[in-house]
Amino acid sequence: MPGTPDLLYFPGGYPELFLKELAGNTSLIEQLRAYATTGGRIIAECGGMMYLGHSITDENGQTHPMTGILDISTGIEQKKLSLGYRTIRLPGGMAKGHEFHYSHFLPRQGHSAAEITEGYNARGERIDIPIFYTPGVLASYLHLYWGEETGFLESWLNGEHKPEMAAKSRK
Repeated sequence: MPGTPDLLYFPGGYPELFLKELAGNTSLIEQLRAYATTGGRIIAECGGMMYLGHSITDENGQTHPMTGILDISTGIEQKKLSLGYRTIRLPGGMAKGHEFHYSHFLPRQGHSAAEITEGYNARGERIDIPIFYTPGVLASYLHLYWGEETGFLESWLNGEHKPEMAAKSRK
């Protein structure tokens, strides 16, 4: 990776369309792992979050290795649409965004869970939303709206991560 960026942003997309290419780019994977382990910061939304996991299982059940930066695996072999506007509470404030994905988390032995944060759908109903919110990674299935409220982002960038904010853990 030329130079050392302050932040990497993976806005999502459809990694399932490029699984062989993503898995085969071992040079990039090694650089991303090194960046993450030396204090680099990463924001990843939806497909970007999936790429940061250990693997993605395709529609045919074939598993493709990814970066392993997050202790998750995702799959699309049993597609189910998750769609909707969301508001979530993070240290530093509220964040708004939307979910649009067909993939899901796969159970793993010894899986270290995402934090589950307080979230609401468009009707104001409380829902659990898994968020990876660590000093180095802010990742979830949400595509965040950056122009409305930025207190949560400023809090994260300033190192004000509070692990005790998680209400419960995801099994």
